[in-house]
Amino acid sequence: MAKASRQPDTSAPKSSSYIALPFVVVTATSASTPDAVRRTRAAGERVDRVGLNPDAGVNPRGFETAVYTEQSALFREGLALLPETATVQRAVLAEGAALADFMAERLPAVIAEWIVHRDALRAAGTLMDPSNPTRPE
Repeated sequence: MAKASRQPDTSAPKSSSYIALPFVVVTATSASTPDAVRRTRAAGERVDRVGLNPDAGVNPRGFETAVYTEQSALFREGLALLPETATVQRAVLAEGAALADFMAERLPAVIAEWIVHRDALRAAGTLMDPSNPTRPE
């Protein structure tokens, strides 16, 4: 007799408006929107129930340029500490600093482009606006 495969229970608590999500999505979301994710465990259960609060929305948070500016500064500090003879290590740090500078410069434009694109998708009815859950007819 074949053993039935046991699927994890991803249902949200019944008293909640949270939506069940896979762990990978929760991990990525919780890093940028801590108010959007909730983890619960009922007494006696061995599994956490993780859900998304639809009222929190999925906004492009976590894209602050300050993070990349700080990374660039750290790479440059490392460059200042390395001797001129450490060419490979210097090349890696210089590239890291250049990437961080690029990200800090480009992120505001990418977020602005995303907002325009998202609004167009919502206007077309492809995406639902969480703040207005009625679908256009």
